[in-house]
Amino acid sequence: MPGEPVFAAGWWAAEVASEPPNVPLGTAPTILHTVQEGSLERVVSYPTSALWPSAPAGVNGAAGTLTSIDVQDGQSVDAGTVLYTVDLRPAVAAADNVPSPPSGTSRKAPPGPTSSSSRTS
Repeated sequence: MPGEPVFAAGWWAAEVASEPPNVPLGTAPTILHTVQEGSLERVVSYPTSALWPSAPAGVNGAAGTLTSIDVQDGQSVDAGTVLYTVDLRPAVAAADNVPSPPSGTSRKAPPGPTSSSSRTS
C-alpha cells in the first residue's frame, strides 16, 4: 500500500524522538555555589487612584447646646466611649448596627445617653 512506508517512517521518527539523549553521566562539569542566608525582593509600583463619595459617619440625634467634646479628631474609640455631651447628656459610641426608628416617627433624642457612630468627623 502507498501509505505504509510513510507510516513506518513516522513510527521510526516518533521512537527516535521520544528516546532520552544518550549522554554519559559525569561528563558535565561540577559547579559549586556559596549559599548565603538573606532575602530577595522585587518592588513593582503601579500608578492607581481610588475615589468614593464621602458620607457622614453617624447621625446626631441630640438637640441642645454642645457642652463638651471628649475625643480628638481621628481618635479610635470603643463602644461605650463618650464622644461629646449635649446639655451635659453624653453621646456614646455604639457597636454594631443601631436600628433606625420606624417610618413616620421622629428622630428626637431619647432622654439620657444618645447613640452615635464610633467615628467622629
